[in-house]
Amino acid sequence: SSRLQAKRRTHLSMAAAEQRAATQTPNMKNAFYTLRPLTKRFGAEVLGCDLKSIEYTPAFIARVKEDIKEHRFLLFRKQDLSGQRQVDFSAKLGRIESTFYKHPRSPHPDIFRVSNDESEGCRNVGRTGWHLDGTFMETPFMFQTMYFPSVAEGGETWFVPLKELYELQDPATRDRWDRMWMITGKRQAPMHPLVYKHPFRGDTTMCFHCGEPFVSAFAVDGATSPTAKRQLQREILDPGPIQKELTTAIEAILDEFGIRMKWEAGDMTINDNLGLAHYATPGTQSNRAQVGLRILHRTTIMGGKETIPMKEDGRTTKTLIDDIAHDHHNGGDDDDTAKLSGMMDAMKRKPEEDDEEEEEKEERSRVIPLDFATPERLAEKRTAGDSKEYTAHARKQDSRHHGIPVGNAGSIEVKLCELGAVEGDRPHAVVGFVVGAFGALSCFRQHPAR
Repeated sequence: SSRLQAKRRTHLSMAAAEQRAATQTPNMKNAFYTLRPLTKRFGAEVLGCDLKSIEYTPAFIARVKEDIKEHRFLLFRKQDLSGQRQVDFSAKLGRIESTFYKHPRSPHPDIFRVSNDESEGCRNVGRTGWHLDGTFMETPFMFQTMYFPSVAEGGETWFVPLKELYELQDPATRDRWDRMWMITGKRQAPMHPLVYKHPFRGDTTMCFHCGEPFVSAFAVDGATSPTAKRQLQREILDPGPIQKELTTAIEAILDEFGIRMKWEAGDMTINDNLGLAHYATPGTQSNRAQVGLRILHRTTIMGGKETIPMKEDGRTTKTLIDDIAHDHHNGGDDDDTAKLSGMMDAMKRKPEEDDEEEEEKEERSRVIPLDFATPERLAEKRTAGDSKEYTAHARKQDSRHHGIPVGNAGSIEVKLCELGAVEGDRPHAVVGFVVGAFGALSCFRQHPAR
């Protein structure tokens, strides 16, 4: 309506004024460093702090955590960090969770190395849509650290604050979003509330992924009952329209409320992953020869049970899944409830089955070390990945994305093979082995993922 549009314009005008005012906001100094606001609403640059040399004392870490809580995004510029130093710092903030492919060039097993050159790092990370990291887990990641040893022209990452995203919507949209739950169907198969209270800040935040592979459906609470007594409505929504709606809402406020982060070499950030959504722009994958080499070293940090998304009425991912299964197994006969309950049953497999499957996928997704790229090992990998069926598709992907020859190299027949769809935020891996007179080269391509 015209009234709502006028309200939105008023909000955006106020935001523009606040963004300008941020540059005039006094810096904030503490015992360890000075903070300079990046915008009026969120983000601060940390001045006078060398993360390479400063001692990570309890007092320093407590100060950093408090500033993350308040600002949601801390930027440290001109840093020079080894992989071990970044991991040491990350471990002080919480428990590091390393669920991703270990690129051979990664400086540490707990660092996920990302690049626009597949020989340097994993490609196409964060390109499927706006998201939070770790939505495939019952407990999404609490923080991320992002360190850039090298940057490329146009390789921006965009951030938007989730509190403001929610509050800027009209009442009808807020109410509708407040009743939605995102069903991931990945890894731990959680069903997260789309809207809930931030565990540390106490204000409204959201949990979603706008990438097509990462959401199976959305479910909706009943609209007629009180919040504390809502039951799941007998309806499951296709995720596409909801993801598109969220993307459109984000794009509408990005210029005024978000940050289009233009990275500089040596930039290091700590991000409140529960309070911000982010997106890697197309420029992050531009040709190295044209824009330069982009390298990101990322760690992801877990919180405790307090970071499991929880509605005001106390329902969390786990309790809602259990309620749905209980309702269905005790006489519920609605088609949609049965459908959703079936999905939940499939997600709640025996732990030992999950462990065996994860071990198998881990083995299948492992790149053969160069020293062991023998004909026998290559044949074993081709068998595990059903390369015969996949060869035609692999050749298309090869010619389209890599220009790597598929055929014979020396005496070893080389084929690209699908090594299994690794669930969650781990990428789908396509690994090609090219063996020549000068040794072996393992090549990795990451499909659009987190």
